[in-house]
Order: sequence, then C-alpha cells, then structure tokens
Amino acid sequence: KSKGIIDVSEGKTITGLYLYVKDNKIFKIQKKLIKTFKLIDLSDSYILPGLFDCHAHVFSRLFPTDGSFPDALIRESKLSPEERISSAKHILKNYIDEGFTSVCDLGNSGNFLDADLKHEIKNNDSYPSFYISGPALASGSAQFLKSTPKETIQNEYTLVDDKTDINKLLQTYLDKKIDILKIILNGIYEDDDFK
Repeated sequence: KSKGIIDVSEGKTITGLYLYVKDNKIFKIQKKLIKTFKLIDLSDSYILPGLFDCHAHVFSRLFPTDGSFPDALIRESKLSPEERISSAKHILKNYIDEGFTSVCDLGNSGNFLDADLKHEIKNNDSYPSFYISGPALASGSAQFLKSTPKETIQNEYTLVDDKTDINKLLQTYLDKKIDILKIILNGIYEDDDFK
C-alpha cells in the first residue's frame, strides 16, 4: 500500500492500488487487497520505477586531492584489481540504496574489470542490473596526459590505430559479453592543459 504509484509512461500518479511482490518481483497491481499477503504500509510514500544511470564510472573516483582528471586516472590505474572491484561493488550497492536498479558503466575500469565484476554479481539482488563497456577504444594518450607511459594507458584503454585488426578486437569484446562500446575520439590532453 502506498500514497501513490508514479506512472512515468503516462506522466501521472495513480492512487488506490496495491502492489504485490513475490520473490522480489512485482507480479500484480490491483485495487483489491488480498488478505493472505503481508501488508507493508507505505501510505506516506510514493512508489516509482527503478532509476537507470546510463553513464556511470563505478571504477573511477575523483578526490579533492587529485590535481586533475588525468591525475585521478593514474592514481586509480595503480590500484590492484581487487581494490578496484571492491570499491566498485560498494558504489553499486549505494546505487541500489538510492533507487537505481540499472547502471551502465562506461569505461575507466581497467582491463575488463567491469566484465569480471558483472560475472561476480550476476543474479545477486543486492546490486543493480549492470551494463558494461569494457575498456574504452581510443587512440594516442586517450584521456591521460601525453607524457603518460603507454603501458599505463593500455591498462585503462584499448588503444587502436590504422594497424588494429578491428574484427579480432571486437571479437574480444563480444567474448567478454560487453553491452556497449565506448569510443573516445578527442581525449588527448597536452601536459600543460591542467597546470
């Protein structure tokens, strides 16, 4: 029982309905109360569909001590995969607490750490549905400063050039069950851009 149900497709609030949940899924919405079900009284609250963050970076954090976004990338890329996955899990649980039932991570997640995490949390209702992009496809220094060592950049991005076998590359992404590709076309920073 709620104060109202937000119907986003019609743009209105519906009142006087009971929402029935079984196995953590809504299976019926109707005006009649079925007495065999436990009543949860949310008459002072509204119910709305789960929210969807379609551009998240759950493997990246920007702290006040980071001088710039490229500095934060370098700091994050030096963390162990276990640390990054643990932090990302915590961030995803916060999403659930805030009403987001779906999150699309768009890169800066190391070398397919997002795919590892997606596999690890599969079928776990304490996390939102998790959609992933794998390492963003980029050229040059991607979103790092130009002076960043190539090995560091390759830990975060898939660097492509005119010699890249695109079919083979995309097969790797398909094998990892990537949901969406992120391509960075203009992310090259000069070192003095952030001074």
